[in-house]
Amino acid sequence: MIVSARRGRLRLAEILGSFGQAAGQFNSPGGIAVDRQCAVYVSDSYNHRIQKITPEGEVLIFGQMGTGRGYLLNPQGVAVDAALFVYIVEQGNHRVQKFDPEGRSVQTMGGLGSTPGRFNGPTGVALDTYHNVYVADTGNSRVQCFTPNGHYRFTITGRPPASARAGKSPAALRRPRGVAIDDHSSIYVADTANDRIVKFDSAGALLAILCSSGLQVGALAEPAGLAADQSDCVCVVEMGNHRLQRLSATGKPLQSFTGQRTAAGKLSCPSAVAVGPNGDIWLADTSNHRVLRLRLDQTQT
Repeated sequence: MIVSARRGRLRLAEILGSFGQAAGQFNSPGGIAVDRQCAVYVSDSYNHRIQKITPEGEVLIFGQMGTGRGYLLNPQGVAVDAALFVYIVEQGNHRVQKFDPEGRSVQTMGGLGSTPGRFNGPTGVALDTYHNVYVADTGNSRVQCFTPNGHYRFTITGRPPASARAGKSPAALRRPRGVAIDDHSSIYVADTANDRIVKFDSAGALLAILCSSGLQVGALAEPAGLAADQSDCVCVVEMGNHRLQRLSATGKPLQSFTGQRTAAGKLSCPSAVAVGPNGDIWLADTSNHRVLRLRLDQTQT
């Protein structure tokens, strides 16, 4: 079902992949990104690899199962910078790896732990306009920011400083899985276990809490991947509600997509979303082992 809104309607434009290990097939894809040339990068999580799919349909694969540099273990979030360097979050290895455009590992960040600069089962990653790296450190219930060279900058937990805290903060993050940065350097966090999105400024100060827990359009259940688009809107996929929603910057629901009443079927535990330079929305339909491309038709409905 597709729910339309005043700014247009979402329609399914393309389905890529099926379950398997061959090129172009997936096993629980958990991350997705689109570069400036409209190539799509998919974290093929349980095949322990990244697949790059060009607009012409060519499939390039890098990575294989392992723990050493250049190897991958349960890759999740993926992001691509303007120079086509690829940042990959490895949930299994508790780290982020940076690969060059030829698929060679050039940098690693993190390792298992809870101190600054370490991770516990991270799942999401995003880059700002300065190529700073933001990582959803899921097991540690926080987001960490690093410089492009991998140096730790700061941590976002949603909690105010101890000196200003009186009891439990309503904004404390719980197992966040996704992070996105908009063109104004605002940071959006998919606060998964709290069923909401939390918005911060570029220094990590709380700006707003968007949405609440529920089944209806405009509410959330286990939000996972996030992406900011060119219209200052936020796309979010929900594992609990098996859908994608497009929200305004204030959390107003604009569109919702749960799949098709055809042989293509409905979404199942989608966990990642990306917006391409042409405005197309790509999502990892994780438990269906496929990738979908959606198009926003700018029509009044």
